[in-house]
Amino acid sequence: MSQVQPASKTLMSYTEVRKLFSAGRLKLRRQKAMTGKKVRAQQATMKSRH
Repeated sequence: MSQVQPASKTLMSYTEVRKLFSAGRLKLRRQKAMTGKKVRAQQATMKSRH
């Protein structure tokens, strides 16, 4: 019993970590997209100024 419990605990933490990791990746992707849009907008404004 005592041997099985820690294994299940690690399994839970593993799934939790995976969830957090995937969420973090999604957040990073969104941030990258946002910054990319901002950079593109800045480049567009720069071009219009020139």
